[in-house]
Amino acid sequence: MQANGGTISAAAAGSTITVVANGYKANATVAVLFGTSRTRIAELTADANGVVKGDVKIPADATPGGVYPVTTSGTGASGSALEITANLNVTAAVTTTVSTTTTSIAPAPMPTPTQANPDYAG
Repeated sequence: MQANGGTISAAAAGSTITVVANGYKANATVAVLFGTSRTRIAELTADANGVVKGDVKIPADATPGGVYPVTTSGTGASGSALEITANLNVTAAVTTTVSTTTTSIAPAPMPTPTQANPDYAG
């Protein structure tokens, strides 16, 4: 979300993205809104320079293939309301299946010790 009105590269439903936006009032609380319903998915705090940055989770029920606006909304440096929006392409979540097999290996038999022949001259 580093560009005004830009498109964030694709992210899977339920995954986490990093939101970065600037132009906010120092230490302002900034809401992160998702979709046209403007569901609040996070609340971030601007730093002393008016920059907000944080990881936010995309709702797991976001439809793959959909394009959703992600908006930061708060008080701008000028004191007026400021909203910055970028579009997010939602992809299907990737599921990984790991299969493991356990194999037992019997230890090699230990040789039976024999007593040395004291008469051996060999």
